[in-house]
Amino acid sequence: MRAHRVLDPLLLEVAECAATPEGAAFTEKLNKAAYTAGGLAAAGHLDEPAARAVLREAAETARPWQSARNERIIDDALAAGSARPLHLEGRS
Repeated sequence: MRAHRVLDPLLLEVAECAATPEGAAFTEKLNKAAYTAGGLAAAGHLDEPAARAVLREAAETARPWQSARNERIIDDALAAGSARPLHLEGRS
């Protein structure tokens, strides 16, 4: 699925923050992944609940001690991304 080729590298960047407790730009990476997922879901390329689940999993891998904050980042960025559908036409 083309949407996963766009989203999966972003999720990997989020999960890889687990190796660096501070200074890994975790919030920015999670925000970017969730915003992208929101855009993909709005364009019909992803199921929003499934996207939320993989975002939550990546965030919890990297920062399990801040679950509530992770949820707020994901919620806000998914909502912002859903206002801007991300169409994959012409992308390989």
